[in-house]
Amino acid sequence: MPNISMHDYMERMRSSGQLPVVQPRMGFGDVATMRDGLQKVKQLPVSRIGTITLDAKTRQRQFLEAKLALEAGVQLNGFPIVSHGPEVTRVMLDNLQDENFPVQVRHGSPIPNEVFAVADASGITAIEGGPISYCLPYGRVPLVDCIRAWSDAVSFWAEAGGARGIEPHIEGFGGCMMGQLNPPDLLAAISILEGRFFAERGIRSMSLSYSQGTNRVQDVGAILALRRLAQ
Repeated sequence: MPNISMHDYMERMRSSGQLPVVQPRMGFGDVATMRDGLQKVKQLPVSRIGTITLDAKTRQRQFLEAKLALEAGVQLNGFPIVSHGPEVTRVMLDNLQDENFPVQVRHGSPIPNEVFAVADASGITAIEGGPISYCLPYGRVPLVDCIRAWSDAVSFWAEAGGARGIEPHIEGFGGCMMGQLNPPDLLAAISILEGRFFAERGIRSMSLSYSQGTNRVQDVGAILALRRLAQ
C-alpha cells in the first residue's frame, strides 16, 4: 500500500507556485462510478485533489441500511465506505491515488470512528471534519459525545499516520459550519479551536476552512484574520 501524503503534495504545490488547488466534491454509491469520477478529476490540467464524499446513511452510522441499499440497487447520495469496506476501497483507488493525486474523505459524521478506521485501512491519509463542525450541523448527537468520539478518532489518525511514516492530514470544517447563518468571527473561532484540538492529539498537518459569505470585503478580512490566528 503506497504512502500517499496530501501534506507532501500541498507543500510541493506551494513551493512550486501551483496554487490554488482545485478539489471538486463528489460521492457515488457505485464503485465503478466513484472511480470514474475520480479518474476524471485526476485528468484535469490543474493542481487537484480527489474527494470521496460519503452518503447520509454512513454519516449517521446506519451501516446496515447502507449495505442493504447497495444490495437492493438503491442509489445512495455518496460513497458508503464502511459498507464497501477497506478491500473494495483499496481496489477502487489502485493505480489512481498516487503522490501526484491524493484523495480525501469528506464525511459529515458526528461519531466518526468507523469512518476513520476504514479510511486508514483503505490507504487514505486525508480526511475532513471536526468535533463541533461535524456535530451541530449534521446530527442530534450531544456535543460532549461528539468531542469524546472525535478525540479518539483524531488520536487514532495521528498514530496510524505515524506508523506509516507520513503526516496524516485533517481539514477542519469549522469555517463552514452552517455557512451564512453564522458571523465570520464565530466561524474563524471554531476553526482555530478545532485546529488546536487536532494539534493536541498529534496532528501536525491540517488545513482550516472558511465559507464564502455575501460580503467580499468581510470575507477577505475574515480569511486574513484566520491566517494570522493560525500562524
